[in-house]
Amino acid sequence: MVLADTAVSVSLTWKDWVTRYILFPKWAMTLTMRLIPVRRFVDLSFWPARVTRNNKWFGQDYQTANYVKACILQRSSRDYVKIYGALYGFKLKPLERIAIPTLVLNGEHESASVFRHTQYMEENIPGLTFIVIPNADHTSSMENPEKHLTEAQRLLRQPRSFPVPKEPFSLSISLLPFFS
Repeated sequence: MVLADTAVSVSLTWKDWVTRYILFPKWAMTLTMRLIPVRRFVDLSFWPARVTRNNKWFGQDYQTANYVKACILQRSSRDYVKIYGALYGFKLKPLERIAIPTLVLNGEHESASVFRHTQYMEENIPGLTFIVIPNADHTSSMENPEKHLTEAQRLLRQPRSFPVPKEPFSLSISLLPFFS
C-alpha cells in the first residue's frame, strides 16, 4: 500500500480537532457547499491552506497549483457534499492490523499536521516505510514524480513476510461511488 501526503484521521491532533469542530464543522461545510458555486468554494478552500500552511502547499510552482485547482473544479457541489460527508464520518481503524507492505511518502514541506499523522502510522503499522520527498509539498507526487516512482518500485521489489490478520481489514475509501 502506498500513501502519499495523507492523514489517518480528521481529528488526531488538537489542531485537527479545532479545524474539524470549531473552524469548519460538518454542518457549516455542507451548507457552504450547497449555497455557493464550486469555484468560490475552491477559492475559499485554498485560502486557509495558504494561510495555515504556506503559499505553495498545493504546489511548489504555479503550474502544479493550477493543475490541482483545475482538477478540483471538475467536481460538482453535490460531489463535494458527499466527499466531505465521508471525510467527516471517517473513523480511525486499528492500523496495527494492516498486514501488507506499506509505504508513506510525504513532501519535504508538507504540513506539520500530516507529519504527525505519519508518526502515528509509523508507531502503529508493522513494517511501515516512510520516505520524505525532497523539494515537494502536499502535491509531492506531481512535484517529484521520479522519486515517487522509484520508492514505489523499491517497495514492490522487496519481498516481505507479514502475518495474516485474524479478521479481514480494509482501510481504503473509494470515492468512485460519489461521482456516479
